[in-house]
Amino acid sequence: MASVRRKNKRSFEIRVSDGSDINGKQIVHQMTWKPEPGMTDKQIEKELNRQVVMFEQKIKAGKYPCNVTFMALAEDYRKTYAKTHLRATTFEKESYITNRVYPLIGHKKMKDISRRDIMLVVNELVYNSKNERTGKPLAYKTIKSHVSFVSRVFSYAIEIGALSDNPARNIKIPKTEENKPKEVEIYDPEELRQLVKMLDDKVPMKYKMFVNLLIIMGGRKGEVLGLEWKDIDFRTRLITIRRASYYTPEEGIFASDPKTEKSKRVKKYSQELLDLLLKYKQYQDEYKLSLGDKWQEHDRLFTQWDGRPMHPNTPYSWLKEFCEKNGFQFHCLHSLRHSHSSIKICNGVSPAELSADLGHSSINVTIPVPNSNTKPVAVHTDIHDEYKKVKRFSLVG
Repeated sequence: MASVRRKNKRSFEIRVSDGSDINGKQIVHQMTWKPEPGMTDKQIEKELNRQVVMFEQKIKAGKYPCNVTFMALAEDYRKTYAKTHLRATTFEKESYITNRVYPLIGHKKMKDISRRDIMLVVNELVYNSKNERTGKPLAYKTIKSHVSFVSRVFSYAIEIGALSDNPARNIKIPKTEENKPKEVEIYDPEELRQLVKMLDDKVPMKYKMFVNLLIIMGGRKGEVLGLEWKDIDFRTRLITIRRASYYTPEEGIFASDPKTEKSKRVKKYSQELLDLLLKYKQYQDEYKLSLGDKWQEHDRLFTQWDGRPMHPNTPYSWLKEFCEKNGFQFHCLHSLRHSHSSIKICNGVSPAELSADLGHSSINVTIPVPNSNTKPVAVHTDIHDEYKKVKRFSLVG
């Protein structure tokens, strides 16, 4: 609905309402039109009506600059799109990202945000922002996730017809000594032997089985936690990964699809591994009977004391504490996946086979494509050289 107000003798203000923003406040677009000198009253009236119609059409077609703030549109994007289209864990991470992004550009109108504004946000994140937990500069990957969030908001604005350009696309992030990606830390074959031996001697069976599966399968933590007994065929020795286990404060522990479509995979493993799993199942069945009514059936391999799915944070905190107590070097759980892949390569597995084994979306994820910032297969090449010095470590399975 349009309204016209004469500002003075030579100009008119045209206002058009365009619904409400995320906070329920009416969105109003306005423009000023000035008649050409010498126009008659009748000509002015005719042209003014034409300008009103054109202005309304521009707004309906989404061709008029977005007049809402970044924060208002970002919240609309999160409520309307992100909540239903993003993974729950990604949606949860965005909540933390907004705490840094909103103070920087949340107050700015979308139509006024330039590419330079985005670059200033990036510089602020690189040089002045700290990780609240460690007090250290933000990691490159963390900064990249912030830029991706800003870009998704602008892409949403384009999708709904509010803007025609995304100034956050292809923004370069400065690399510094503080934020550069850390080299991948892995266990060599001898260290893995030591770790497995320590587990055999000292720990509850569920943790022993969990770490062994991470090493043997090379799965992601959530994929192994998401395994259910129906995913294991003891007759054919096939194990299917069809889900992963996640946690967010809002939803608690829940199962969903693994990281990519190719992460859903089936693989045949050795009889030795299946025998270990069968022994673990017998142990779990006996424990289940001992609990009686207190046991909650979820069919998961890895559970809390009462049968509920194990919390995704538990394996990390448990293994870290175990390694520290026993004077053994601790790397993150994901390092076991890297150790698995490195051993596979040293044992002659092709990049394509390894990519399928790990459930990567593309072989380029397994073996990065060379560019100006990376060396092709640098990590695996160095590891390969080191592994030549030690006896081959054979993965069970």
